[in-house]
Amino acid sequence: MQSAEELEQDIESLKREISSLSQKGDKLKAQKFEKECSELSNHPVVKEFESVFNKFPKLYEILAKENRIIETNDNNTSDEPSEADLSFVKRRKLETGDSTFEHRMFDKSIADLFVDASPSTSPSKRRNKLQNYKGLESQVSIENAYRLFGITFFPLVDPSDINFEDNNIDRKMLGIRLEVFNERLRQFEKPHYILLKQKVKSNSWSLFKHTIPIFVDLESIFQKIDGGIITTLNQVYLFAKQVYIQLLFVSQRMQLLERLQDVKLISNLEIDLQVAAVNFNIQEVKRVRLFLRDDQIISCSTSDSDDNLKVLLLGPVRELELKLSRLVSN
Repeated sequence: MQSAEELEQDIESLKREISSLSQKGDKLKAQKFEKECSELSNHPVVKEFESVFNKFPKLYEILAKENRIIETNDNNTSDEPSEADLSFVKRRKLETGDSTFEHRMFDKSIADLFVDASPSTSPSKRRNKLQNYKGLESQVSIENAYRLFGITFFPLVDPSDINFEDNNIDRKMLGIRLEVFNERLRQFEKPHYILLKQKVKSNSWSLFKHTIPIFVDLESIFQKIDGGIITTLNQVYLFAKQVYIQLLFVSQRMQLLERLQDVKLISNLEIDLQVAAVNFNIQEVKRVRLFLRDDQIISCSTSDSDDNLKVLLLGPVRELELKLSRLVSN
């Protein structure tokens, strides 16, 4: 039987081992986070936002000012953001890595409209509240402005989760709206929706229903966000952004190919739902088959086994129009 001194030594040894494992775990998490940030910094969508902010600095000032107002009201601090905040990628690090930052799904000025979800509140009372709410029209305009960025959230209630006995809602729900802007048509495409519901015995979110196309592996994307244990609104936002990027890639590929057909660079276009396997004719003579992934052409084959053309067409999708233009002109 161990003496008290030996037992105390074992406990201290165990504590040191736990501390060492915790430090190693924190180090691995930090390395993983830095890797994700590095990958995101080179992402076309991020670069596009950086380009927008560089061209329209006033837009960034307005958004940054709004964030400062929210943080001042909630945290009672007057600290100004550092110069590092001028980088879109560094601001992303703040949003995900700084524990003092909290992602907010709804603007504070309209959040009170969503709080009262009590099943005992009659529709007439809710209607009167909306009618008496001054400035509602301007707040709707703000919501529409947020929707221009493609990812918005809305509250909802599943009637089956209403507990009439204690006048409460058993499980919270959150709706995600994803809207991709089609530059070719100058309008937003049909929106996609994802509904999340909190689990009964925990505060983690789970996938409930969605309208995302089957070729987007929603479950896989969900599991990649901290192993599918999503409890914070920051994690929900990161999940929504990853899904949005997948939808954006598909739309951009479709837009490019349709434009190539409009300007007569290709003809007899055939594509699959994912816009991953593409067939078309060049100058009504040569048949080309491409395989696309994200924003890259990863494989090419031709009807006459033209190796030079295969090599030429591989690479970024956005360069395809220029390459075909030079090919046709020659």
